[in-house]
Amino acid sequence: MKKLLVFVVLIAAGLAAAPAIIGMQAETRYQQLLLRLQAFGLSPEAQDYRRGWFSSQADAVLTAQSSAAGALGALRFRLQSEIQHGPVSAAGELLLAKMISELRSAADAGGEFLRLETRFGFDGQGVTEVSASAWEQPRGDQRIGLRLAETAGRVEYDLNGERASGRFSLPQVEIESIPGERMALTHLRWRFERAAVSHGIPLGEARFEAASLALPAHDMRPVAVELKGLEAVFSNQEQDGALHSRIAYAVTEIAVDAQRWGPAGLVFELAGPPTEVVGRMQRQARAGAVGGFDQLGALLANGVRLALRDVSLMTPEGELQAELSISVPPLNDQLRANPFLILGQIRGEAFLQLPEALYFTLAAHGGATGAGPAQRLEGLIAEGRVERHGDLLRSRLRLESGLLTLNERPISLPVGSGLMPGSP
Repeated sequence: MKKLLVFVVLIAAGLAAAPAIIGMQAETRYQQLLLRLQAFGLSPEAQDYRRGWFSSQADAVLTAQSSAAGALGALRFRLQSEIQHGPVSAAGELLLAKMISELRSAADAGGEFLRLETRFGFDGQGVTEVSASAWEQPRGDQRIGLRLAETAGRVEYDLNGERASGRFSLPQVEIESIPGERMALTHLRWRFERAAVSHGIPLGEARFEAASLALPAHDMRPVAVELKGLEAVFSNQEQDGALHSRIAYAVTEIAVDAQRWGPAGLVFELAGPPTEVVGRMQRQARAGAVGGFDQLGALLANGVRLALRDVSLMTPEGELQAELSISVPPLNDQLRANPFLILGQIRGEAFLQLPEALYFTLAAHGGATGAGPAQRLEGLIAEGRVERHGDLLRSRLRLESGLLTLNERPISLPVGSGLMPGSP
């Protein structure tokens, strides 16, 4: 009986002490979460953590670090949190801790911006549910106006590693840059899947979608512009220490007043630069530092390829197509030390094709009338700068070994042959 009593007392003491012990682990998870916020452009400026037995209180001031902060003005937010210690929450959930947070502008103590509910698991996994009330920032002399509708989102992450995924939805965003210059985005959706982080570069995929982007007409721009069915997909992968990035854009329809074009799309690809060098250059740029020529040599050491492909725009006159690629082969030490030698290693190709009817439409929009556009086109064809294939016009530009050709005809380089080894 006495042993049983001692056992019960020990169990009761352990259960009573568990919240306090877990509270220390919860504080560690909280600090890890603050560090993760830097990936979203928010850096902890100041913080105060008050740990209790069954719960803790935390207060932190966050500063926006992203490039958008300049346009929005100085952005500082206050994150106030109540952390409920496990192992069992007030709702009966088995977890390390549950955190209820409110994020608001540091300049507006009464206006809630975001509400976050975070659950920390014992295995280091975390889930944050995000909800936001409508929020507005009036336009000022040094900042744009911004109006956001109610927002919802969910982020899942591993605090012991770099994996994270999330999704957000926002019914409407309105931006005013100058008086009368407004932009409205509707039905925004954002999803991301991050597999890892290498040298500060997130690896994974993010997808952005919007039902429409509208630019109403105003005094300085008398035409209204609207894009429908927007989609952008961003991806970063790493292979043998080299970064491979891809961005794909697509639009279902482009409307300018009564005119309609679309669909349209393009793909941008970057392959080859060392991830370590890209990460270092990114950190230097954030710090306001500019790397020297040796940084460029390191970036191109293993060879780099830039490509703009699958560029297309459907018009009433037919489809416009274009492609562009620029590449540099792997460079030895001698080549990396001389910028002019690097220029001689650049290879490039550009291609443009459009319906002849579209050429005349664009000329008319540019104010050209009469026989001028037709005479100009026939002159370009006679000079070999443009080729006519049925009702299509084509041009192809190539650069290789310092020799630039347009439709297989050599043309002079403006920089001079002395700067481009191998050119005539």
